Amino acid sequence: MIGNVSHLAVDKGHECLLKAGLVVLMRKPHVKLLIVGEGPLNNDLRALSRRLGIADNVVFAGKRADVPDLLSCMDIFAFPTLTESFGLCLIEAMASGRPVIATDDGSAPELIINDREGILIPPGDEKALAQAILRLMDDPELAKRLARAGLERSNAFTVETMTRRLESLYEAVVSL
Repeated sequence: MIGNVSHLAVDKGHECLLKAGLVVLMRKPHVKLLIVGEGPLNNDLRALSRRLGIADNVVFAGKRADVPDLLSCMDIFAFPTLTESFGLCLIEAMASGRPVIATDDGSAPELIINDREGILIPPGDEKALAQAILRLMDDPELAKRLARAGLERSNAFTVETMTRRLESLYEAVVSL
């Protein structure tokens, strides 16, 4: 199960994910794509999955309150966003112990060192996304290593950690 959680909008890269899914399905026909979220591209993305001939392998789950449960069902979290200021769902996926593939843009390079906590791909590159997905599927040890490192990295972004950092910043400013 390859999953994504985000608003269904142009800048989130779902078209790239579906096109990559077609390539993956040629080698791994049992794969399912789970797309969680809703938005203005809902109907367009469903139509694209039908045009690509992969609709039977794509689950559009809509907006869900049980995202942590859905993350736990995913084998790989794909986040091919074209622009992102801060990918909260990316951190949530890392915190759930999923190996992640993300776009080398926005906040992702600050969260992930390529091939250490996840895999970074160029924005809009469905071939690179497909290759990264297949790489993780073909190398379960790599997937486990990246998932463990991503989980560890996500600890730097817990509420407690961020609160301590903010308190330290306030204390430093006040002591000036």
